[in-house]
Amino acid sequence: MMTEEKSQEQLEHEWWDAWRKEDFSWEGLDEKLIGQTRDKMVKQREPGPIGLYGEKSLQEYWRRDPDTGEVRDDAALMAAGELIRAPNHKLWHIVHTPLFWSNGNSAKCIWDHVTRGKLRACVSARIEAGSETKLDQYGEYGPEGPDGRAQLAGAVLLDPPTHPKGKTIPIHIDAPTVWFPVWDASDQVFGPGACFDRAFFSSGAYFARAMFGDVARFEMTKFGNAYAGSWFAAASFSGYVTFYLAIFCGEAQFSHATFAKRARIENINFFRKAGFTDTTFSGDVSLGSTFRDDAYFSGAKFLDKVDFLSAKFFKDAHFERTTFSNEVDFYKPTFSGIADFDDATFSSDVTFKEGVFSDEARFIGGHCEGTAHFDNAEFKKAARFETREFRGLVYFDAASFGGPMLFSATVFNKPVSFRRITWPETPRDWHAAFDQALFRETAVFKGSRFKALAAFDGATLERGIQLDDASDTDASSTFEAERHSAIAAAGTDADQWKMAEDKRRKGVDKDATKLVTSQEITVYVRQAHDLRLRELERGCRVLKQAMEQASNKNREQLLHRFELIARRSQCDTPLWERFFSHIYEWTSNYGGSIARPLGVLLLVLIPGFTALYWGWAAMLNRLFPTQVIGILPIADAWASLRFAWTNAFQPFSALASNLIAPHETSWLAAFLTDFGPGWGFAVRVVATTQSVASLVLIFLSGLAVRRRFQIS
Repeated sequence: MMTEEKSQEQLEHEWWDAWRKEDFSWEGLDEKLIGQTRDKMVKQREPGPIGLYGEKSLQEYWRRDPDTGEVRDDAALMAAGELIRAPNHKLWHIVHTPLFWSNGNSAKCIWDHVTRGKLRACVSARIEAGSETKLDQYGEYGPEGPDGRAQLAGAVLLDPPTHPKGKTIPIHIDAPTVWFPVWDASDQVFGPGACFDRAFFSSGAYFARAMFGDVARFEMTKFGNAYAGSWFAAASFSGYVTFYLAIFCGEAQFSHATFAKRARIENINFFRKAGFTDTTFSGDVSLGSTFRDDAYFSGAKFLDKVDFLSAKFFKDAHFERTTFSNEVDFYKPTFSGIADFDDATFSSDVTFKEGVFSDEARFIGGHCEGTAHFDNAEFKKAARFETREFRGLVYFDAASFGGPMLFSATVFNKPVSFRRITWPETPRDWHAAFDQALFRETAVFKGSRFKALAAFDGATLERGIQLDDASDTDASSTFEAERHSAIAAAGTDADQWKMAEDKRRKGVDKDATKLVTSQEITVYVRQAHDLRLRELERGCRVLKQAMEQASNKNREQLLHRFELIARRSQCDTPLWERFFSHIYEWTSNYGGSIARPLGVLLLVLIPGFTALYWGWAAMLNRLFPTQVIGILPIADAWASLRFAWTNAFQPFSALASNLIAPHETSWLAAFLTDFGPGWGFAVRVVATTQSVASLVLIFLSGLAVRRRFQIS
């Protein structure tokens, strides 16, 4: 569950409420066992850790003098200034006295330098007396023997707990639920088991280049100053590290840090920028946290498994040049800003299932070695996977693309699945989506509807593609809708181009700017119009070739028809080509109809030429009644029909030398012999034209039969 965003004041108030409920008064310390003040999720050994001198409770720990080992009573502690009586007569140890009493009156916050000096000396003595403590491998069970760490649980500090002998001497500290002031622990060495569970760093914590010897716990930590920060830059964590349920109100910097073993940085709220630039994680990592500001993982190296389960990125997430050497799991991540994975390398399986990308998602360059899952991912804006190489299986099943989808020059070496995807609403967002993309294995688009044909412009489908089945009617409706959308998009493109071009010119020419003219817009619209239609044409061609490779003749012919229509719609297509394209469509539906060519032949071509021949005979009868042998008009009509039929089904018979018998008295014989060679040649030219047209129509009908019935 995502934690609501709270101010530093709210976080501070909640922390103090929880601290008071714990009761770190002198009486309450008697109930606090050493090593059992951490988060309830942490397991404990039985009967539990004890101090170096056998102390069991924190009160016993603070009674013992760290230098002599002497156990002091309340009177001795009060004489030493280590016990303080509150206005309600309750006793408090100097280390645990709050900043304000429960009634709101000032307490530790108004101490003079003398009292502050006693507090500082008391803490320093405990730090100096601390010794290395052996913990189990993951720090889940606490110390395996006596606990030699400085027991600062519940402390309210006015000065940081530094070692009096310098930063090179390890600090052995157990400091859960501690109030820290600003602490510059840069270059500080920490011993095994450094614990900061539920701590509150009120004014920033700086751990740049710090070294943590083994287990370092920062669970439920609150880093409080929104304008300071928490710096772990170049820190070295050689053991198991956890930041479970921590809250970083200030900027958190882990840049160049090294995590040698497992790191749990989960359920954390990073309220300001979180920097993991060039950080090295050698063990497995859990980073399922909330990043309310920019998150930087640029150049980071994850050498083992890493998960960002349900991670939430409210602003930009930077993973440029990041190396993921093992499995990566971003299950159900939320990216509200730009998700930038440019040149990131995934050497094993990677999962972005059910991810939400509210802004641009960039996966430009780099490669993925294992299986990549983007199932049910929602890309609300641009999804850019350009020049990336996927060497394993890829799944975009049920993914939703709400903006431009760009897979230009992407290489898919194994099968890729785009089942049931939701295409962008605006056609220009899918046009040329797979330009120069290489599919070495089958691309599956089943369940994604037969649409977005222009998306495949420039793609190479080496092993074919699986598309939804669609009837010719539905497919034609889809194509026509996309053709009209491509034409309409030219106007929108022109508006965007004008705004960008005017802005560019103003930047270059300043006051002498010549804005885009209406003539320039007209030219651009024409160019954009043809560009969109060419993308549609080439997309249909790529799919047609894939259907040809799969021997799917029906789908191949359908896409061929779409390709020609898209080409015919372009302004730059020559008029003669457009004319013949229309004729091709009208006579045979671009080679897809069996009946239409025969219908044109029998109902248009033969009757048309019959009428032409009969008209010639009637004309000659009227002009030269004594030279034409035709007896009656009806006889001439039948003769014309026979001649047209013969030319259709006995092609080029008009060129034969024995076209007419000797002494034949038909109108055709008169045409060929009685009016000179010109008329005879004209008759043969027209008859030959009819034969050619008839052959073409018969061929188109046969071609449609071959395609329809998959005849090889």
